[in-house]
Amino acid sequence: MLMVPLATALTDRVDAKKVYLVGGLLATCGLLGMGILAYNFWTALILWRLMGLV
Repeated sequence: MLMVPLATALTDRVDAKKVYLVGGLLATCGLLGMGILAYNFWTALILWRLMGLV
């Protein structure tokens, strides 16, 4: 919810496809990182925060 105003304002200056692509790549990194790299609470929290940014 916090990212929506920023992403909406960003699409006025940058092509919306690029904004969507970056968001998708961040989401993919967070999901893959959660499955591969998360081995304790803190690493899972960091990766989940990455997902929360998207």
